[in-house]
Amino acid sequence: MIEAMTEGGREKQGIVFTPLDAISNDPVILKYIRNFPEKIEILQEGKEYNLKDIKFEIPVRHKHGVETYGFKLKSANIPVISYIPDTAFFPEIIEKYKGSDILIINTVLYEKKENVLHLSLQEAEDIISQIKPQKAIITHFGMTMIKNKIWEKQGEISKRAKTDVIIAYDGMNLEI
Repeated sequence: MIEAMTEGGREKQGIVFTPLDAISNDPVILKYIRNFPEKIEILQEGKEYNLKDIKFEIPVRHKHGVETYGFKLKSANIPVISYIPDTAFFPEIIEKYKGSDILIINTVLYEKKENVLHLSLQEAEDIISQIKPQKAIITHFGMTMIKNKIWEKQGEISKRAKTDVIIAYDGMNLEI
């Protein structure tokens, strides 16, 4: 293994996978931090990436105010785990995440709001019922989800989506 050292004498470790805009103009990943990983890999729609024996694909660029991607994680030893981060609904999302065994989906809004680039509960349910994962985890709630006590509606949501739906909570662990 080649030992790559940063300016401070530390060994470079790991790979950072990121959208381009996280290292562009007003960067999320500050310039001085970029010396710490071995590599920074820029994510692109439709591309597959490898990390040892795990592969993940970036199915589609999401509709959000910044460059945002979800992923489909694939390995011989686990089910296909997909993550849909912050995005507005668009029909292609259903096609691109088909084949997911476990679907994690950010759902900020209890009810849809025009011109807000986040999913509502109804949109999340529609996505889940059309993708048909074995299990879906709804997470990343906005205040309207909290005010409507979404955790009390898990059974109803599972029934409507015809899938085992879990409402995430802080500190939750899920055995796969």
